[in-house]
Amino acid sequence: MFLGIEMTLLDAVIGVGVGVGFWVLFVAFMRERSGRIRHEERADMYRYQSSERAADARFLRGALETAEKARDFWYDTLSAEVNAESHRRAEAEGLVDELEGALELACADLADAEEEIEELEEESDGFEELAQEATDGWQASVNLVTHVIAWGESVLDALERRGGRL
Repeated sequence: MFLGIEMTLLDAVIGVGVGVGFWVLFVAFMRERSGRIRHEERADMYRYQSSERAADARFLRGALETAEKARDFWYDTLSAEVNAESHRRAEAEGLVDELEGALELACADLADAEEEIEELEEESDGFEELAQEATDGWQASVNLVTHVIAWGESVLDALERRGGRL
């Protein structure tokens, strides 16, 4: 009888051992499965993140290329404007130099003209004096002629009066 109980106990211990073994295998399988699932999720997450980063990198690369094109366009435009402005500035400086030379000549001509005006004023003053003297002379000669005519008339009157008595 002991043999039956021992066998039953042995069967129970073996059953429990096998059950515990299966349970341990089941737990190990579930851990490995959850680890694999986590690993796949992580890999999917890394793939998703890397695809997002790749998309971001493509977007940034496109934006960078666009920015470089814009930079090159504006650099070329500004370079052309700077060159045009330099050319206009050089032309303006040339014109200013020409104007400065013309102004210096005009100032020299003005100074010469002022000297000539002063000389002409002096000559004019001399001519005014001469004209005044000439006018005075003419006036004196007119007065003289008037006196001579008046004297001649008085002489003729006197002669006529005498001639009528003679």
